[in-house]
Amino acid sequence: MSFANPNVNELQNVADRVDGERQFGGQMFEIFVTLDNHSSKPYPLPNAHILEMVIEENLMDWPYRGYIIYSNKNEGIERNINNDAWFYRMDARDEINIKVKVVDPKNKVNFPREVWEMDLDFIVYDMEDILVPNITNKMKKIYFWDKRYQMMMDKKLYWSTATAQKLKNAAYLTDMERAMLTGDAIEKLLTDAAGYENSIDKENWDRGSNKIFYTSPMHNSIVDDLNELLSGHLSETKDDMAIFKYSNRVDKQWQLVPIHKLFDAAGKSADAPGNLQIEHLFFENIENDSVGDTSPYRAPYKEDLSYTVDIKSAEYNKIATYEYVDMAGVDNTNTLVSKPVYSYSLKNGNFLMDYEANEIESVRNDFKTLYTNNVLGDGEAFPMFTLNQTKTNQINTQPEFTFSKVSYADTKQNRLVLGKGKILYAGLMLNAFIKFRLLGSTHRTVGKFVGIDRKTTDVKYKFDNKICGQWLVTNVKHIWNHNRYVNDVCAVKVHMYNDNGVKEDIE
Repeated sequence: MSFANPNVNELQNVADRVDGERQFGGQMFEIFVTLDNHSSKPYPLPNAHILEMVIEENLMDWPYRGYIIYSNKNEGIERNINNDAWFYRMDARDEINIKVKVVDPKNKVNFPREVWEMDLDFIVYDMEDILVPNITNKMKKIYFWDKRYQMMMDKKLYWSTATAQKLKNAAYLTDMERAMLTGDAIEKLLTDAAGYENSIDKENWDRGSNKIFYTSPMHNSIVDDLNELLSGHLSETKDDMAIFKYSNRVDKQWQLVPIHKLFDAAGKSADAPGNLQIEHLFFENIENDSVGDTSPYRAPYKEDLSYTVDIKSAEYNKIATYEYVDMAGVDNTNTLVSKPVYSYSLKNGNFLMDYEANEIESVRNDFKTLYTNNVLGDGEAFPMFTLNQTKTNQINTQPEFTFSKVSYADTKQNRLVLGKGKILYAGLMLNAFIKFRLLGSTHRTVGKFVGIDRKTTDVKYKFDNKICGQWLVTNVKHIWNHNRYVNDVCAVKVHMYNDNGVKEDIE
């Protein structure tokens, strides 16, 4: 089905006869896009008028965002719809609701909503009138992002960890008594200050191991406060960094999850994909189609049909072309190095230096324990965390400095964020990277793992130890363009199936 350019009369009469069903690649979907300006009747934007729609998910930035390009021939949408004029408010309160659902015409498959559906609320934050030869071919592009994100950016309020706890005589208490665990502070900010009382996934919420006494500066929005608290968060167990994200695209509860818990659920047995390995992909064969598969697979694989774990489909799981890059040398030499943390306490008048926990070989051991030991390897997965003697002899170091006015900040946990925390995060997010395009499906999302293997000969290529295996998905774009639906997927990988023999006894 192709998108036709509507005329003004069509635009005036579609609001009550929108058919949301669309077929892409042999799969049927229901897609509904509704505009609401809170002043006139909500307007269902017809699928036939949408020329392009993109929804982007990013593991490192929780708000969903995207854009829509729609045909607006003769500016028919704004002129008249069933005698009810449509207009944009232009105050970041124009809302878009997008619902996408997989449909089985024969009703034989029950697709779990939390995996396969989207029900997302957005705010239009910008728009573009696309230049066309004449008004007959008018097109408009609207940019949108998460409604909650916009509402929290607009709110500037007085908030403190002291008032959040409703402490009596807070002015007379010590800063330590007015401090909160960072995870608790983030939860209070979202529920009490932002007003999202029922939007915390309690079962996947990390309270943190370090405390903070925080008062919102006058110019800060709730988003600014949230980012400040997240930047200082260290998990309540294992001194790990955490990811702030949505649980799924239907319930939309916030989660604060230590990164190691993602890897705990990836799966490390050859025949037992973990709950977070959502899909198994294969590179298209570059040799003879008659040869066998990579032997053994570098990612857990199970033959069972599933719609939640290790999903497999011949049409949807082919990687035809991809971009792959190793960790950049400049990133490695600047981030995977010892980060001694120097600090000065104004209260106590003394200097401190934390070195042992932030020393690079110590952090690499933690990296193995937290991440690579929990994925599939040949006996044990090998971390892609290359060192050399310049690093291990402490010639190349990146010192960090902080000072504190209060006793609560003079703790090892607070200082670990600047040292070990930064190294772990860089070792994950700046590591081996892959990007590829697939036939589109709604089950793809961030914070999950995909297993990637190769349909090729059973020769054991060393390169397959790096490029094949379990990848953590960090970015997904859902792209609907005319009669096509594709996903652009980005992912990172921190391990090899076994040791490729990189020598580290060099300067």
